[in-house]
Amino acid sequence: MQYSRRLRQFLAIYDCGSLGQAAEELHITQPALSKSLRQLEDEMGVPLFERVPSGVVPTVYGEALSGHIRIIESEFRNAEAEIASLQGATKGHLYIGVGPSMAPHVVPNVALRLSRQKPGITMTIVEGLSEDHLLALRRGELDLAVGTWPPVNEKTLASEAVLVDRVSVIAGAGHPLAGKRNCQLVDLLEYPWVLPPHSQRWRNHLDEIFLKRGLELPDPSMTTNSPTLLRSVLLGNRYLSFLPQLCVQDDLAEGRIITLPVEGVDETVDVNLTYRKRTVVSPICHAFVEILREMGKEPRENWVRTTD
Repeated sequence: MQYSRRLRQFLAIYDCGSLGQAAEELHITQPALSKSLRQLEDEMGVPLFERVPSGVVPTVYGEALSGHIRIIESEFRNAEAEIASLQGATKGHLYIGVGPSMAPHVVPNVALRLSRQKPGITMTIVEGLSEDHLLALRRGELDLAVGTWPPVNEKTLASEAVLVDRVSVIAGAGHPLAGKRNCQLVDLLEYPWVLPPHSQRWRNHLDEIFLKRGLELPDPSMTTNSPTLLRSVLLGNRYLSFLPQLCVQDDLAEGRIITLPVEGVDETVDVNLTYRKRTVVSPICHAFVEILREMGKEPRENWVRTTD
């Protein structure tokens, strides 16, 4: 398949930013790769790359082509997986993007269950922010993305709510406010905070609550989008945070971290599964989605642990 080979070579050049590095990665000579690129440019009728001192950079035509090629590549992977499934095989690869709150528990649980159902499959799971995952989906670099970002409904992408989570004020079990039945907002301002950045919408929700009550905003000593770092700071310290409970589900279940009862502060958020419209859904993708939906119907104590 000469044409598909040229497209893969194009992507290698695009990703490496160098003909020499791309040729090395593809295990072909640089002159052979240069010839293939010239042939593709002749067929397209436009220059796809511009030479610079550090290597090559895509032209506006190359940028446009790269997005289409990645989607073609993704569709071809899905088609291969579907054909393999029809032949009785359980092999294939799934590319999944996860938001920070999904990384500790939800997606690992789904991945483990999927691996047990279909031992021959492999997965690449990438943690990141919504804007990065949505861009990767549009480019065909991901098959699915799971996170607490707002639902997406656009020309190429759509979302489906698969789980519901609750965002609460949380603290370590030894915090001075632990055990207090009715915490007031003003009480929270007496303690240091570690919070996610404003790019995560529940941070803005927290600010709005304080503003509506005429109070100053929490001034975090630390800002991070890492649930692991947030958890470490909360345990054994006087810090407060405002997070989806799924981020610290094991700690909540075992009493290491607690939620504080603050009236009118908790927020319910949907966990959305985002995918490309008008695409071939591989059997592996379908299985992943079904497991995620089933988990949403189960008591959380059934799936908070991710060990096999």
